[in-house]
Amino acid sequence: MTKCPGCDKECPKYQTNCSWECAIKLAKEAGGEVHCPNGLPIGCIHADGNMYEIEHGDHPYYKFPVTINFIGDRAARFKGKEIPKWDDSWTTEYHALIYVDEAIAATLYECNSAMWSLRTGEYLGGKYSDKDWSMDEPSRLKAIEYYEANKVGKS
Repeated sequence: MTKCPGCDKECPKYQTNCSWECAIKLAKEAGGEVHCPNGLPIGCIHADGNMYEIEHGDHPYYKFPVTINFIGDRAARFKGKEIPKWDDSWTTEYHALIYVDEAIAATLYECNSAMWSLRTGEYLGGKYSDKDWSMDEPSRLKAIEYYEANKVGKS
């Protein structure tokens, strides 16, 4: 085991820090800046040490994170392989909302874009995903609210 450079505690196997809190502390000490425009906790540390509430939080059109959930058939997704019981983390993702209009929301996740219907939350296309994913209702409503509050030419 290795020692954490932030506090000298033991690091878990294959990790360079003992905890997320220590990683944030080290990034701040190295001069990294915190960019959390929505007041959310730090969720991403870039290689330059800057910290963001979500991956792609540095995109010039970033608005806020939205939740995307897996709604498909788990068994079909794993194509006959054993379905992992120990980790459901892959069934919820947090995408960076970068564009919204009266009909669609565009998001970024792991350097891929996707479009989502603002009427239903369903996946419309892009490089990222497929019809097994959907924007959750609170995120869809928040995107609509954002659009209504910021649309051009409102009276």
